[in-house]
Amino acid sequence: MSALIEIFASKQVGVSIAPAGRINDMFDSNPSELYKHLVINLEKLGVGFIEFKSDKDPENYKGYGYPSS
Repeated sequence: MSALIEIFASKQVGVSIAPAGRINDMFDSNPSELYKHLVINLEKLGVGFIEFKSDKDPENYKGYGYPSS
């Protein structure tokens, strides 16, 4: 993220995350703390947006599309 912010203005940089997602049976045992730490540090960097995706949204099947929520 820091490298992107060096090139682009921080408000032009964003990230999309899926805190409750599982891929190939991989997941974090404590996603609340992990993503809390991530969001706090992204906020310190001044990123323009954070998009939260849910694997429950039908159009997000296999990570395609945008969340409806």
